[in-house]
Amino acid sequence: MEENTFESFRLGKNLIYLIKTKHVTQKKLCDDLGVPRSTMNGWTKGTLPRGQKCFRKLFKVARYFNVSLYFLLFGSYSELETEKAKIDLLENRLAMKELEIKHLQELLKKKCS
Repeated sequence: MEENTFESFRLGKNLIYLIKTKHVTQKKLCDDLGVPRSTMNGWTKGTLPRGQKCFRKLFKVARYFNVSLYFLLFGSYSELETEKAKIDLLENRLAMKELEIKHLQELLKKKCS
């Protein structure tokens, strides 16, 4: 498999940052995601293998840390804070919608009784 290191990619720095801030070991991350240690070691060094399977695995990593694939590959730490704030806002909106649905279901149940 061909490998390339791209200057524009921040994969290695971002992955190391996420591992440290989330207090996860590389071994645990590999075990949780089913990614070989050699692959993870390459990613932390900024090496990005080519191929669609690689991006599927990176997408799993992004989901594991609750960040976008874009952030994982190109983002900066300040962007991460903005992204986290957006996720929090969306989660709050979702919780409100779930409460509204529950309330409407209760009203419907009372009307049908």
